[in-house]
Amino acid sequence: DALKVNVFAPRDMPATVELCERLNRSIEGIDFDVPMAGYLNIMPAGWNKGAALQFLCDHVGVSVEEAVVFGDAGNDLTMFRVAGHPVAVGNATPEASAAARWHIGRCEDDAVAAAIEALAAGEWPFAA
Repeated sequence: DALKVNVFAPRDMPATVELCERLNRSIEGIDFDVPMAGYLNIMPAGWNKGAALQFLCDHVGVSVEEAVVFGDAGNDLTMFRVAGHPVAVGNATPEASAAARWHIGRCEDDAVAAAIEALAAGEWPFAA
């Protein structure tokens, strides 16, 4: 069984979002989301990063309120809605940035790695 597949379509972001919304309205049993222009994720209905985070937290005995997650695009929004501490990276889409509680630098500048290292050391690397 496939849990996730991807579709690439040569479109700008508004056209990609429109395609995603049309597919979500038209096809039952699977969900679509948009990580970036011209790119769609396809997965079983109800199975997305938010559901995966809830499953993982339940499995390891951590509350979702304690969870710190990092993201940069539309496919991270379901995870951001579930996690207590959603963090957008510096080059995140406007939607992901607006949905985040915390903001850090770019992945390319090792901002995620530095934040994870600080968390592992018992430090809180985010400022309001």
